[in-house]
Amino acid sequence: MGPATRFLLTILALYIAPVLLISTDTIPRTWRFGVLIAVTLLAWTLSYLRRYGREALGFRCYAGSQPAVWALASSAILLLPASAMGLSRRLPSVPPFWFFVFFVLISAPAQEFLYRSFLFAQMKERNLRPVTRIVVSAGLFAFMHVVYRDGLTVAMTFLAGLVWATAYHRTGSFAVVAFSHAAVGAVAMHLRMI
Repeated sequence: MGPATRFLLTILALYIAPVLLISTDTIPRTWRFGVLIAVTLLAWTLSYLRRYGREALGFRCYAGSQPAVWALASSAILLLPASAMGLSRRLPSVPPFWFFVFFVLISAPAQEFLYRSFLFAQMKERNLRPVTRIVVSAGLFAFMHVVYRDGLTVAMTFLAGLVWATAYHRTGSFAVVAFSHAAVGAVAMHLRMI
C-alpha cells in the first residue's frame, strides 16, 4: 500500500466512517464520546507506529509568551463574536458539572490530538500546503459535529476549526489549541451556546 492510499484510508477510518456510523444511528449517538476516545487511542497508536515524534505532534516546551498569546487570542476570537451575535441561551440547559470536567480534561484534548496534532503530522508527511492543512483540518472537525444535527453548530465548529488550525500551524503547539478548545467549549456550554 502506497503512502497516498494509507493516508486516504486513515482519513476514511478515523474521520469519516465513525461520523457516518453515528449520524445514521448505526452506532448509537449516546456512544459518541466512547467512539471519540477509541478513535483517539487508535490515532495515538498509529502515531507511534508511524514514528511521529513529540515535536511532529506538537508536544514541545516553549520559552516566552507566544503560546499563551495564541491561546488567549484564539479563545477571544471565537467567544467575542459569538457573544455579540446573541448566541447565548440558545440551548435549554447547562450540562452537568461532570460533563465540564470530562470536556476540559478528555474531550477537548482528544479532539485537538485528532484534528490538529495527528492530522497535521499526516498532512505534513504528505507535503500538503499549510492552507490545505488548515482547511482540511477545519472541514473534518466541522464534519465530526454533524452528529448533532444542527447546521449552526457545524458552521460554528468550522470557523473554530479554522482558528485552531491556524493557531496550531503558527505555533506547532498542542497545548495552545487544547487550552483554547477547552476554554471556549466550557464557556460556550456555560452560556448555553452549544
